[in-house]
Amino acid sequence: MSTQVNGVTATQPGLVAAPRPPAAPDRSPRRGLLLLAAVTVLGLALRLTGLGHESIWYDEAASMQLAHQPVHALLTGASDARDNGNPAGYFVLLRLWLLLLGGFSVENARALSAVAGALGVPAVWLLARACRLPRPAGLLAALLVAVSPPLVYLGQEARVFALFATVATLAAACVAVLENKGSWWAWLGFAALGALMVHLHYYAAFVLAALGLHLAVWAWRHDRRALGKLALAALVVVLAFAPWLGVFRWQLQQGATRSSESWLQHLALMPLFDLGGRTLVWKDSGLPAVIAADLAVAALVFAPAAWLLQRCRPFPWLPLVFAAGVPLFAALVSLKAPMVHSHYLSVVIPAVLLLLAWALVSGWRQGARRLVIAVVLVLAVVTAVSLGRLYAEPHKDDWRGLAARVASDGGGTPAYFYEDIGADCLAYYDSGRPAVRLTEPFDGGAGWERSGDAARMRGEADGFWLVLYLPDGARRDDEGPVVDWLHRTFRVETEERFGRMKILRCRPAP
Repeated sequence: MSTQVNGVTATQPGLVAAPRPPAAPDRSPRRGLLLLAAVTVLGLALRLTGLGHESIWYDEAASMQLAHQPVHALLTGASDARDNGNPAGYFVLLRLWLLLLGGFSVENARALSAVAGALGVPAVWLLARACRLPRPAGLLAALLVAVSPPLVYLGQEARVFALFATVATLAAACVAVLENKGSWWAWLGFAALGALMVHLHYYAAFVLAALGLHLAVWAWRHDRRALGKLALAALVVVLAFAPWLGVFRWQLQQGATRSSESWLQHLALMPLFDLGGRTLVWKDSGLPAVIAADLAVAALVFAPAAWLLQRCRPFPWLPLVFAAGVPLFAALVSLKAPMVHSHYLSVVIPAVLLLLAWALVSGWRQGARRLVIAVVLVLAVVTAVSLGRLYAEPHKDDWRGLAARVASDGGGTPAYFYEDIGADCLAYYDSGRPAVRLTEPFDGGAGWERSGDAARMRGEADGFWLVLYLPDGARRDDEGPVVDWLHRTFRVETEERFGRMKILRCRPAP
């Protein structure tokens, strides 16, 4: 017969019982970190795979042009080292990155976004931990960010958006820490990340407005002394941006019309973009197909997730305010000056995926397992199809193919661009070819006659290439009249289409 004495067990009277073996240590935190590391590596691998698959496109060409400028010129906003609509922070980092790698290729430039995007995996995990969400919710959110088609897509572009989303997610994590602990390190981190964000992208104003408003409401209700610290952090951000104000005023004078025709459409299609990005179904499939896919994603994923989310405890107010506040502020500003674009709004995707992860984990724990399984199956299908198309099908304009076709003609025949949006793309692949930008409206040929461009074309003894790429609605209808005019005025030897672009090889009329 065994007996229990002071926590030890004896099997026979008179024998000294052996001590109970110590309890096994809890290995779940270490296991969680190993899983997080594995998911981060997965996210990096997905972003590094096929960096050269897509042709460079015009925004990336602008990035490469600016990356060739000296750091001092970028920081001071010199006239030939400034972007029309973005701060200089990303371009400075890009230049330093390319110098570190020792090569100014677009693949090296995209690698910066791949690394920055992969760091979004631990960033969203930190946000989940700071919001005191259960460990499974943080790991699931990290996995969703790692395999997210829109974030993988943006992690393969030589643009700021992957980096911006990661930095903004870390700033949100600082706010969550401030609410729970009030740490000075978190205040310093929030101020520093805010100062960095305003030099990465101007949507930083919306991010900081959403996070700052949430923090101000919390401070008013729980610790009003934090209002002074919030004001001090805001002052740090303003002072950090102050040297750039002159360039910012110049950029405002350039206008914000890029999304004037489509900003509301971009906003309405965010449910689809959040999960499937541009590779599941997008504009080329036709608006009815895009709307149908958007409604399906909203009904099959976000509606059930919203129902599950409202039952969650703790309720993730901070990610919700972040995910909803940024689009709301952007929409309100766009009523006056349109500036909504899916790339810009991608900054909230990690927060959206965190909300989705917590809804699924909470729903599973509360017994709504069939609903959770159904949502997960839809997510798996959308993610697999979107990633498959991302790697299998080019989705950017084929400037590489166009440049190869122009180069096959031989010689230094100039290329005329109407409008000029693709000139930098051709220059990346064929840097020695002269490029002429036709910035004046065609106006039936009269505009080019007035500007002298028509006379210059007639003076090209060996002829020229004309590249037509007309995404702007005001000039989209010019393609037919321009082609007709060229056939009447010159001898057109070649007329080929490369997706949305058309090229014509023209020689003087006999």
